[in-house]
Amino acid sequence: MTPTDSSGLRTRARPMQSRTGSTPIVCAIDSRFVLPLCVLMESLADANAHVLDVMRVIVLHEDLSPESIERLRFHATRLGLHLELRRAEVAGQDLPVSSRITKATYLRLRIGDMFPDEQRVLYVDADMVVLSDIEPLLAQSTGGHPLAAVVDPTGPRFRYREASERWRKLGVPVDREYFNAGLILFDLQACADTDLFERADEFLVRYPELAVHHDQDALNWAADGGWERLNPRWNTFPMSTIAARPDYVHRAESVQPLRSLLQDESRASILHFSGRHKPWQDNCPDGPSLRLYRRYLHRVVAHE
Repeated sequence: MTPTDSSGLRTRARPMQSRTGSTPIVCAIDSRFVLPLCVLMESLADANAHVLDVMRVIVLHEDLSPESIERLRFHATRLGLHLELRRAEVAGQDLPVSSRITKATYLRLRIGDMFPDEQRVLYVDADMVVLSDIEPLLAQSTGGHPLAAVVDPTGPRFRYREASERWRKLGVPVDREYFNAGLILFDLQACADTDLFERADEFLVRYPELAVHHDQDALNWAADGGWERLNPRWNTFPMSTIAARPDYVHRAESVQPLRSLLQDESRASILHFSGRHKPWQDNCPDGPSLRLYRRYLHRVVAHE
């Protein structure tokens, strides 16, 4: 007999003992990112069909609607992914937000509290697509550091960040490398030992004017340069799309040449559609990565 979940949807049987030992993939969303998360799951299942029985996707959210939850569960079940949704609250009422950034972006700072029984988690932004076997990343060492991440492609040093002078006055070396927080492998024991998440919260309270990139800035400050560098293929920006924007200026040419970043795009294991133009929106500039994303998007929509 085919089992069903609480929503009545069919699920694929899979051995629970295998699932408990795997590193969970964690996302944090609000209602705006339900469709992108479905696309992410589509790509994840497509590239990792051989390990779906041990793969866990856990979604943190504050208050998704029943319709959104049903939609996520439908696609996860269709794909054979084990999906768990956990409600979490964003502490504090005065966190920096904007028209693009809501309080949901701070849910990843609750990871330290939400996973007491896990040793490691892989946090992944919902605006990504997975293009290859993710097992090597899940097995990657953090080198004794609280986290492993990829150097930010467009702002690889603090000197290239918007608030560089304020970082300098705060005592942060402006030539220190800066990571993109769209994909982070967390060692939760090391996070606890270094008070990583507590320090990030402290930063947002003490220096809100520096939080141009919100919790990403907070995590970079809290890590204090102590993080493991991942291969760029695990968090590759679609520069063919980003650089096509008429207002784009590549400020880090001497450190991360634009030509090199464009070449990285074809070697990506995970593409990250960072920035304000998203591939599910009509105003996203064309490019090979956009067309790839929309193939996954069309698959999702075709099943609804």
